[in-house]
Amino acid sequence: MLKIGLTGNIGSGKTTIARIFEIIGVQVFYADTCARNVLNSTELTPELLLNFGETIIGADGLVDRKVLASIVFNDEQKLVTLNTMVHPKVRSKFHEWIHQKSHQDYVVLEAAILFETGYASQFDKIIAVVAPMEQRMSRVVERDHAQPDEVLKRMQHQMPEETIMELADFVIQNNNHQLVMPQVLEIDKILRDLSHCK
Repeated sequence: MLKIGLTGNIGSGKTTIARIFEIIGVQVFYADTCARNVLNSTELTPELLLNFGETIIGADGLVDRKVLASIVFNDEQKLVTLNTMVHPKVRSKFHEWIHQKSHQDYVVLEAAILFETGYASQFDKIIAVVAPMEQRMSRVVERDHAQPDEVLKRMQHQMPEETIMELADFVIQNNNHQLVMPQVLEIDKILRDLSHCK
């Protein structure tokens, strides 16, 4: 079984592409969803409060991700601290999940910052989803009801798209001009052929 990483900068549409892989029968692990669940579990609460203060806990008793984001995207060291707390737990849950999928040709981990964390080296192949910056910006502003300057701050913490494209094994253009389904199906065929050769 092959382990495939699916990545892309904020607003690139990587989750949409992940859903397409699911539609054609591929098992997908959503790292960002897992990270949210980890943040909302009580296991990290003491560390979160110690490092980021009580303001990050909302009225519902859960982590207010907007407040937390406003802290970490304005302080590089705080972002590193958060990632150091969350990423090992997400990876552990991914490894638990993958053990149940051994009958698959390949599985996909969808994650925003595979290259930045050095985790990309643990995968057989990496797929990058890319889109023009204006499209990415408008998608995130609409999706998150965020201000453009907030989105820009988050974008500045991510690797340049050109670098991601160079490092990836496959690139899916999600630019409203090229159909994504044929791109996904072509990659799927290559990966299934590869898994049978392994």
